[in-house]
Amino acid sequence: MTNIRVSRDVSTETIRQQLGSFSLFSTVEARTDIKNSNVTVLHEVKLGERIKRLFSQSLKVRNQQVLQSQQALQSLALQRPEIHTLLGQSVWNKQEWSASELRDALKIKASILKQAKDGSGLQVGLDGFWQVGVANAKVSQIAADSKITWQLSPGASKGQFESTKPTGHGAAEISVRRTDQPSEDELRSAYKIALQNAKGHVVIAPIDDVPHSEREKIIQQEGDTKKTFAAYCCSDTSLKLLLEAIHEAKQCSNVTAVTIACDDYPDKTIATRLVRQQAIRRPPRNPNALL
Repeated sequence: MTNIRVSRDVSTETIRQQLGSFSLFSTVEARTDIKNSNVTVLHEVKLGERIKRLFSQSLKVRNQQVLQSQQALQSLALQRPEIHTLLGQSVWNKQEWSASELRDALKIKASILKQAKDGSGLQVGLDGFWQVGVANAKVSQIAADSKITWQLSPGASKGQFESTKPTGHGAAEISVRRTDQPSEDELRSAYKIALQNAKGHVVIAPIDDVPHSEREKIIQQEGDTKKTFAAYCCSDTSLKLLLEAIHEAKQCSNVTAVTIACDDYPDKTIATRLVRQQAIRRPPRNPNALL
């Protein structure tokens, strides 16, 4: 039987990949780790084990196991707002999960972007006023009214930006200066300047603030094999400040929608981390929860 250890820094996509190794007819049993309360263990219960329990355990014991598993999964959802968002009310109402059900529930829903009829780029479906979305595409590829780009500069001060107006079909391009390794204040200022000077549907990429020396690291594999992998380009702080700036822009600007483009850097974690940051900003509440 397989165990998956879920800590606070394990992505939902990693959990989904590991759940894929569970057998087709397996269920998932959750429990809080005895030694570390911040770790939840997802335990595979195969069909054979379920049949064995049916005959070897009383109904009372089996019901108690189901309740404990349900409560452990609820605790995980409260610790991880993005998991709470993905599981929704099911985490409170559903007593047992099959491996395939839990894997499907943890999948971040996505829509396919199609080419706009006027040829201006990939079309983002806007379902409502002030929609904030995440797209796995580059800023240059998405059709919008305003496109924000970042211009490297030895120094960045408040108010430094350049704007070009579109001719015919196209977007206004707003280029804002930023330093190579911006501080939190610089990040906050750059995002604010960009959104204050944008209009309509805005496409923006987060600022890559992680030093280049830390983006690639060497990890030791089994034996003598070493592997190079790309580390984060954008810190969680940069993503958090971007969402804060978008929230502030809602109060007083001509912006009607924002799409955050996540494919401008070789950092494949940006989209899922943004979803997590969005969930942290607005965690779902369940007034009937006992935990």
